Amino acid sequence: MGNINTTLENIINEKYSEVDARAEHGRYDKISKLKHNYIGQIGEQFIKKTLNNLGIKMKDLGGEIIHDEFDICLDDSDETKIEIKTASKDVNSKFQFNGFNPKYSSKYILCLGIDAKNAYFKVLPNKIYENDSGYFCLNIDGKEKKLTEMNPKGTVNYKLTLPPESLEPLENLEDRLKELFIDK
Repeated sequence: MGNINTTLENIINEKYSEVDARAEHGRYDKISKLKHNYIGQIGEQFIKKTLNNLGIKMKDLGGEIIHDEFDICLDDSDETKIEIKTASKDVNSKFQFNGFNPKYSSKYILCLGIDAKNAYFKVLPNKIYENDSGYFCLNIDGKEKKLTEMNPKGTVNYKLTLPPESLEPLENLEDRLKELFIDK
């Protein structure tokens, strides 16, 4: 009789190979294998590095990863605060950006969506509002987009689900950041 641990390991490896064979492969395919917290850290580090490469100054907030109302505070006259939301595709091929809090006061929310082959972004003014039906919403491209509670009866954190076509290709990110923070 074989080792029970080896039997379990073999079954796991077979299932992994089966799932991996169906998975989309590409430049960023490792993103789908990471836990959500690590995906968020990747987004924060990437945006900070991009801002730095563009010469956009940021305040030192005392750590590489910030867990607060915002992730970046620009060293400008307004002390512009930016919250970064990073997501990989969900089972419906959409990006689910988690952790929206209507009480947070950043000026912008930068959503970064990464799938196996492409990366996308959307810079949104942080103007979460409560509509007439009592739902928290954001106006995205002139349309009301409802934020969904992350937990049943949750009143603190919400999520925003967006399809890739509602985001911009990553190749436009530097121009968009320059437009917002340099050419203003």
